[in-house]
Amino acid sequence: MNTRQQTTLEQVVAVAGTVLGDPRVEASDNLFDRGGDSLAVIKFCAELEAQLGVRVPVDMVWDADDFAVVATRIASLAHSAGV
Repeated sequence: MNTRQQTTLEQVVAVAGTVLGDPRVEASDNLFDRGGDSLAVIKFCAELEAQLGVRVPVDMVWDADDFAVVATRIASLAHSAGV
C-alpha cells in the first residue's frame, strides 16, 4: 500500500469512527457490520467528500467488504481526478 492509500485509509477509518460513534473502528471492519445503516452511508460519503475533495458515490461504500476497500477505491478515484 502506498503513502496516499495509507493516508486515505487513516482518514476513512477516522470518518467511519466519527459517523458510527465508535473510535475502535478498524480497516477490516464493514460499515453495516459495525451497526451502520443507509443514513450512516450517506453521512459517511458526505464527510469523506468534504475531507478528501473527491466525490464518493454511495455504491462505492455500499458494496465494499471493508473500509480498506473503500480507501483503495477512493485513492484510485483521487488519482484519476488528479487530487
